[in-house]
Amino acid sequence: MSKRILVLLMLALTCTFLLVGCGGSDGSDGKDGADADSAAIIAELKAQLESGAITIAQYEQAIADLQAAATAGKITQVESCAVCHNDVAGTHEVEAYPAASGIGVTYGADTATITFSAKVDGVALSGAAQGVTPTVSAYAYYYVAAQSTAIAGTQETTRGFVRASIPSASVAISETGTTGNYTVVLSNMAVNAPNLTLGTTPVRFMLTFNKPVSSTQSAQAMTFTYDSGTLPELLVDDNGCVRCHTSVFETNAATATAHHGAYQPQGKACVVCHSRAAGYSNGTLGGGSGSSTELGHRLTNYVHGVHNSENMLGGIFVRSYNSTTNEPTTTTPNGSNTFAIGFPTNVADCEVCHTSSTQVAAVTADTQMNLTLCKSCHRGNKNVWNSAGAGYSDAIADVWAAIPFSTTAVRDIHTSMTEASNCLTCHGAAGIARSFNKIHTGKSASRENGKNIYYFTPEVAVNTTTSVMTITWGAFIDTNSNGTYEAGTDTKVDVKNTTDTTKPIFMQSYTDRVVDGVAKSDGVRILVGYYGKGTKDVVAYDGYTKTNLTTTSAATSGYTTYDASTGKATTTVKLNATTIANYSVTGGIVGIIGIPWVNGENAIVRSVAAEYNVDGTAVTAPRGAVANDTKCDACHNSIAIHLEEASTGAHGHTAIGKVDVCRICHVPSAAAGHYPQQSRSIDSYIHAIHEGQATFASYGSLKIEYPKSTADCLACHDSGTYEVPDQSKAIGGILSGSEGKNTTADQFTYGPAAVACGGCHRAYPLIIGDAGKLASFNAHTKTFGYKVAVSDMSYLDVVKAVFKLF
Repeated sequence: MSKRILVLLMLALTCTFLLVGCGGSDGSDGKDGADADSAAIIAELKAQLESGAITIAQYEQAIADLQAAATAGKITQVESCAVCHNDVAGTHEVEAYPAASGIGVTYGADTATITFSAKVDGVALSGAAQGVTPTVSAYAYYYVAAQSTAIAGTQETTRGFVRASIPSASVAISETGTTGNYTVVLSNMAVNAPNLTLGTTPVRFMLTFNKPVSSTQSAQAMTFTYDSGTLPELLVDDNGCVRCHTSVFETNAATATAHHGAYQPQGKACVVCHSRAAGYSNGTLGGGSGSSTELGHRLTNYVHGVHNSENMLGGIFVRSYNSTTNEPTTTTPNGSNTFAIGFPTNVADCEVCHTSSTQVAAVTADTQMNLTLCKSCHRGNKNVWNSAGAGYSDAIADVWAAIPFSTTAVRDIHTSMTEASNCLTCHGAAGIARSFNKIHTGKSASRENGKNIYYFTPEVAVNTTTSVMTITWGAFIDTNSNGTYEAGTDTKVDVKNTTDTTKPIFMQSYTDRVVDGVAKSDGVRILVGYYGKGTKDVVAYDGYTKTNLTTTSAATSGYTTYDASTGKATTTVKLNATTIANYSVTGGIVGIIGIPWVNGENAIVRSVAAEYNVDGTAVTAPRGAVANDTKCDACHNSIAIHLEEASTGAHGHTAIGKVDVCRICHVPSAAAGHYPQQSRSIDSYIHAIHEGQATFASYGSLKIEYPKSTADCLACHDSGTYEVPDQSKAIGGILSGSEGKNTTADQFTYGPAAVACGGCHRAYPLIIGDAGKLASFNAHTKTFGYKVAVSDMSYLDVVKAVFKLF
């Protein structure tokens, strides 16, 4: 170690406030001078590291030695992450993607000339300026009457649209100067696109523009289309795709999920390859992926299959299989032909992807109804196995087993049907069965039931003499579905109703809603969360269920009355004096969760919340949202958590579309439980889930496939809400142990940045199996923060010790 480092060590060890609250750069309210001096020590070490005077190993060892010599087992510092990591937004900025504009086409005798401008964030993407020439792949998509043929054994036709792939030798690209304005000439079109009459036949050109090799503006390709003439309207909207996939099909490095190298989601481009026939080769049927019977290559089957794959037989969707044996060519999940994706909302909500009422009406029209379409979602069920037990089947019997018929007798009627059967015989206008748009309305039954029901935001009052909190709450049926109660138009609901099934029933528990062995949901619950140490972090909470809310004793917490004249309920609860004293609680948050039961089914109703002060004063500085609910809704469609569980009601509560409510239960004072080396704290927990970390093996090693880049913090958060936590305003959390060590003895308390950032940065090495990277991250967060075994020091004592430093 250099003399310079030794001098720094000597100086540091003489400071009685050594490393106290290394938060000068992140706005903490540390003791005068302490933050500045400790930050200066670390800054000097950092300067030595950057100059090459010391190695990273020496740098971290110096910090560790300083800490070990002075702390003697005590917590004498908070996290100093912000000294170096002072621009989280900048380091997590996702790469900009190119876009095409000003697209046009002109025709020659045997050529099609396409012009466009390529830009990245509004700046020209010039290949000439970098001394390189981009490459382009080109396709033509058009109608050929002779190719509109029936597909044997089905009610489907190929629709006659074909794709012509233009050979690279017939594609020439040039740029005008260094403007980023390009001209692409497609030649020899009579041969390359047979049956296409240039300038007459409506045609869609699809181009994939590959970036200039040395471009620093973007590492991604750009796919775009241009329609010359009028082609049929798509029944899916790009806006539906970008709800989850943003403006590109992102690549998540941890889970290796991608779509054609992160192309922009455009239904018009996708359908060029994924049409009704199995595949195309220069304007004729044949080739491609899948088989003509399977139709796995066409867009509807492909997208439905991928997005509903978790619900299919064996929990997978297989696009490629042996048509003789009905066995998959591969069973590896999320390979090129096999998918295991958990759709983030109800797949019966057609409106998620088909975003307009016109599109929903079109896709649920009677003319769409045939078994081939039904198979796209209902091809087997993961809970129904075929006779061979192979885990996958395209057998018709397994399809019928997967469809939720009203009775067994109705299912039996269908077992003789095949893909060639005409469903409209019974389901048509003159038939005896329900029409297709009655079976699929575009909304799931639970969302349809709850579309006009809203909770009032609770009103909270605290009696400082008795420490009794009064919560005024209720619900109403909103005629206009605008979420705002309008007297004379909207109807208030008796939330204490337990018997009248003609009205929404809130006052139930999950045991009242067990259908076919499944607890469908939970009735209303009231949560009271407590903010610790003057922060806005919930450290503990009390929950009140039907048992409490239906008590007849006014002295019992949860006692609830309903006033028909106001249309609202009043619930009184005794605040937890021990929690308030232990964590110096000055305020907290109240949440109303759980959903009503309507017509024997769930009704999706958004949870609500309101903050309070223990001293009874009004909350003048409410906490900003942890994440943007609207952004969550974009993918999750008002996410409904903990629906349809085992009859034991594993969670026993249902929360809908409100992150502030989620964090009442997801407190940092508990380990994740389900995930190795994560906290129950909402930031750690949700980051780990979306990064694709698997649960403990004892919980099935479950994981999700996130469709975006996890580096894109703005996908969930708003600007300025995801920098390093202010150490005086955030509380650390308990992390669970590693795989196979999920006990209290294996748990540790870390600082708030280690908890939040580690949600992704611990998850990633766990996913790829890099023990060294994981150990390095954990050592780093310990060195520049703290790590205390729960068995050595309770969470409460750690929190108290940390906040004594301010």
